[in-house]
Amino acid sequence: MGKGKGISGAVFALAATISLAADAGSFVTNWGVITQVESYGDDTHVYGLNLAPNPGSCANTGYAKVDYRLTAAKKEGLSRVLTSAFLSGRQVKVKLQSDYCEGGYPAVYGVLVQ
Repeated sequence: MGKGKGISGAVFALAATISLAADAGSFVTNWGVITQVESYGDDTHVYGLNLAPNPGSCANTGYAKVDYRLTAAKKEGLSRVLTSAFLSGRQVKVKLQSDYCEGGYPAVYGVLVQ
């Protein structure tokens, strides 16, 4: 196995473990492939997922944002996992806050990578 695949595999395994252990409950979105990720420091935007479930009744569902209220370490971890999934074309499910929108967009607080 090449170095890149080993690192990606380790990141995905860690991400799945973190997301399942830290965020008990069901994932809100169906499996989907991220089409674009924008990162502005700890502000990450994720495009391409079906956000129609919209449990927080957010005004905009064109993309989702990582929940700003998370700790810096959690935001960084989510951003890394989401970016890795995007770069490798892996399918993801994300957990969205049911009582909060981040700037009018669904707020992501968990991710599961397939």
